[in-house]
Amino acid sequence: MTEGKVRDMTLGRAGMGKCFLSMWALLAKCSIYKILAVLLVMVLAEGVVFSMTLGGFCVNGELGAGISEGMEIGALYRVFENRGFYPIFVAASGFVYFILVWTQRRLENENGVALQRFRMSWKGFYIIKAVYNVLCLLLLFAVQVWAMFGMLWIFRWEAGMGQTGGQLYLYAFYGVRFLHCLLPVADVGKWLRNLLLVAALAMTAARQGQKKMAVFLFGLSISWFVSDMGINVIDILSGIVYACIILEGILYLAPKKKVLEN
Repeated sequence: MTEGKVRDMTLGRAGMGKCFLSMWALLAKCSIYKILAVLLVMVLAEGVVFSMTLGGFCVNGELGAGISEGMEIGALYRVFENRGFYPIFVAASGFVYFILVWTQRRLENENGVALQRFRMSWKGFYIIKAVYNVLCLLLLFAVQVWAMFGMLWIFRWEAGMGQTGGQLYLYAFYGVRFLHCLLPVADVGKWLRNLLLVAALAMTAARQGQKKMAVFLFGLSISWFVSDMGINVIDILSGIVYACIILEGILYLAPKKKVLEN
């Protein structure tokens, strides 16, 4: 291989890397601040619901020194089974997901000239958007999990459990259905379902002309997200649906055969 060809290949790789970074910067510019704002509002709203619920238990004497462990665990389940947490998470998820859908449409409709400058194939563009969407959805789950850990930490100290309340987290993530579906701990089936869910949502949001499918998939996901522990019919059905959507998204990348006309 000649020195000139080596130089051209090096410059080509550098240009491709710069192209990827530019695409990521454009995606972040269009959506990341909006997503962070949604996550902040979600955490604040859940904090208000948690404070009001926990305050009611403290006023009624159901938490604090002198309360038995059984009463503390019962209070834990009642506080975190509060129906206010899941609707807030669903609302935040909807905003984040449709921000991603809107970002995809904006990039293709308003920034077409800018995208052409990157000289990137539609496949590369689709893959970058899908990966970016996956990371944003994982950020949503991570923020929600850490917010719940923070509220559990506050509950532990309000309950007077102090340093001895480490197993409280296991009780919460095994006993409260929403928390278990959010962070399934040792439930492999739920982990697989959640990964398929994130991938399906990300790939659908990355494609043009998938508005109806995006609405259908999001509605299905929030309807089937909270389910009983362990593998059940809802998890199996939802996993099959998500896997089919992912497979269709992969086939979308396959080379299209030209139809010969007579």
